[in-house]
Amino acid sequence: PADLLAQAGCVVPATCGLDAWFVGGIGVVTGLSHRGFALALNAAWCGRSDPAGYPVLLFLRHLLDHAVGYAEAVEMAAATPLMSGCLITLAGTRNDERAVVERTPAAAAIRTARGDQPLVVTNHY
Repeated sequence: PADLLAQAGCVVPATCGLDAWFVGGIGVVTGLSHRGFALALNAAWCGRSDPAGYPVLLFLRHLLDHAVGYAEAVEMAAATPLMSGCLITLAGTRNDERAVVERTPAAAAIRTARGDQPLVVTNHY
């Protein structure tokens, strides 16, 4: 309800203006592909942006619609130029199919779990 959101909302000064948020507003965006993988996006920004890159949320929709499986999803998440940095967690159908792709607009680092250890992602690189 709008009145409850207004009570929980806040305005935060940012370098390029003001950000308006509510509880959970910087939470996680998730998606599930019928091709055997899931993704989660943690809110992140590396301070640089590239207007020529793919907008992150639109890219995630593209990833869910077009990657043929977990391996291709990881490859696309690491290789596609993005508009801003982000942290993308991908999981397949097997325990060894777990990765976090740490993104800047033009570069990526892929972090994977060691054996059965947990794979953790935060809002920091």
